[in-house]
Amino acid sequence: MSLQVQGAYGPSVMRGLIGNHADLLKTSTVPLPIGQAYAAIVRRTAPAAAGPVPPHYEYWLAVLRPEPLHPGKKVAYCLVGVSRANQPADLAKLETLAAAWVVPTS
Repeated sequence: MSLQVQGAYGPSVMRGLIGNHADLLKTSTVPLPIGQAYAAIVRRTAPAAAGPVPPHYEYWLAVLRPEPLHPGKKVAYCLVGVSRANQPADLAKLETLAAAWVVPTS
């Protein structure tokens, strides 16, 4: 599990956050005590140069907040869990953890 703070500048929030070598398998919105979060299940593969490496799965929750130094832009606070198998129940575990999440409001 990791916490990431990233810029989110495009209309497709999750696509812009997940980076390269990643297939967006599922997206949704999730109500949390801190507000709406974007949720995603991602299948990530290694670059071709890495050879035959099995993919892994990532479970993302992203909450957007205003970027104080760039009006009109947003910052994404992301919780990311990683698994070797696609187990959508892992996203539910992340949502349970996020129920106690505190994110800056600006």
